[in-house]
Amino acid sequence: MSTSPCEEIVALHDFFHAWFRGEISPESFRELNAALADDFWIVPPSGRPLERSALLQLLEGERGARPNLKISVERCQVVIEEGDLCAVQYEEWHEDERRKGRASLALLVRSDAGPRGWQWRYVQETWLPQPV
Repeated sequence: MSTSPCEEIVALHDFFHAWFRGEISPESFRELNAALADDFWIVPPSGRPLERSALLQLLEGERGARPNLKISVERCQVVIEEGDLCAVQYEEWHEDERRKGRASLALLVRSDAGPRGWQWRYVQETWLPQPV
């Protein structure tokens, strides 16, 4: 049984939180490998798309790189859910020296290969205005 789409969003961001802080072992990187579909890609706020392999390579070396970082997910909602495909909109907030947010849209597909019954296919991120 898979978790809800929003539970999947929060769970993967909890992984990122712990990964960047160095709170989990290098072996736990397998969770991220399993969560991302083979054809996954992301368009971060920079606008430069990254395919799965480039993203994994970038993130693998970041374990423990930001020990004071806090990551949270807010306003998560399912936009479309049809069959095994689901579009989820949410805000991702990073906080260390300052709070910085991204509006994100993720496409998930139900899959037994994902650690919680979902695999990520695509993410589009846009910077949110800075809180005053």
